[in-house]
Amino acid sequence: MTSRMKAVFFDLDDTLVATSDHDARAFTAAVALASSLSKDVVINEERLLADFLSEFRRVPWDPENEIEVSSWRARLWELALRKQKASNADSLGVSLQAGYRYVAFFLCAITFPFVVLLSHVASVDP
Repeated sequence: MTSRMKAVFFDLDDTLVATSDHDARAFTAAVALASSLSKDVVINEERLLADFLSEFRRVPWDPENEIEVSSWRARLWELALRKQKASNADSLGVSLQAGYRYVAFFLCAITFPFVVLLSHVASVDP
C-alpha cells in the first residue's frame, strides 16, 4: 500500500522548530551586509534592525497576496535604510532580504526536525 501525503505544514514561528534563534542570526547577517554594502553612509546596525522591526509590525503583509513576501520585506529594509540616508536603499533592501532569507532558510534546513520532515517527504510516493 502506498501512502499519500495530504498536507505539508511549514512552521517558522517556534511552534514545532525553534526558529527565533535562526531569525536572530539571520538579522545579524543582514545588518552586517548593510554595513559592508552601503556606499555613502556608515550604517548604525542596531538602529537599522530596530527600524526594520518597527516597520515590520506597523505595515502588515498584503493579505490579498498581491505582493510577494520577500518583496514586501525588501521594501521594509529599504524604508529602514532611508532613515539612515542610504542612497542605494532600494537595491540594498533587496540584497538584505535575500541575505536574511538565505541564512534563515539554511539554518532551518540543518535543524534536525526539519531534516527528518524533508527525509519523510522525499520518501513518500506522490
